[in-house]
Amino acid sequence: MIKRAFLLLSLPLMLSACTVFCPALSPGETENAILAKYGTPMARYQDGDTTLLEYGSAYGQQKFMIRLDTGHRLISCRQVLTTDEFDAIRVGKDNMQSVLLRVGQPAETDYLALKGYTVWSYHYKEDGVWDSMMHIKFDADGIVRGKENGLDMLYLPR
Repeated sequence: MIKRAFLLLSLPLMLSACTVFCPALSPGETENAILAKYGTPMARYQDGDTTLLEYGSAYGQQKFMIRLDTGHRLISCRQVLTTDEFDAIRVGKDNMQSVLLRVGQPAETDYLALKGYTVWSYHYKEDGVWDSMMHIKFDADGIVRGKENGLDMLYLPR
């Protein structure tokens, strides 16, 4: 209950900070400059020759992936918790690693014992409007076996 209250009180501040995140960066900016501006990322991934830095909050509806080249300079910065990004995840083809590289760490994880699925859930604004949760289901081999979208109960009025 305390965690939820803190989240609801701090959410507007987190979201206002995120809306200016990417525009505040310039192509070619160094990793050190990015770290000086925004601190330690939530996660860091190697994606081929490039590095991804994940910024956001676990319960927020915005998360940013900053892509750096081999010289640790900014290539791109994008908001990844979007309808388009979730639509691009391919059932039967993508796996846990490719999902991490596309949309980052989930806000919540669960296990569906009857199916043997691990479920990763993400808060986001569906089509930029509706408070939604995307649930991505993985089989025991880590392959995406389904995606399910639903209402985000966190944002329902009490």
